[in-house]
Amino acid sequence: MSKQIKNTKTKNGKDNNLLSKAANRFVLSIATAKRSKQLKNGSVPLEDTKPGNPFVLTALKEIKNNKVVVKLEEKSEDTDL
Repeated sequence: MSKQIKNTKTKNGKDNNLLSKAANRFVLSIATAKRSKQLKNGSVPLEDTKPGNPFVLTALKEIKNNKVVVKLEEKSEDTDL
C-alpha cells in the first residue's frame, strides 16, 4: 500500500495547517502583516525565497514552517477605573 500525502487545503482554499498556527484567522492576519512589515524594513528572511517574492508570501511561509511563532498576548485589565 502506498502512502498518499494528504492535501491540507479545504474546498474553499483555506490551508488548515496554516490556520492551526494561530488562535484564529484574525490573529494570523495581524501576525502576517507585522512580519511582512519587518521584512519590508530590512529584516532577513528566515526562509529561502525567490527574488521579488512578495513579503506577505515570505511571512506566511515562515509562519507555516514554524520559523516565526504566533503568540497571542493577553491584555491585563485594570480594576481601578
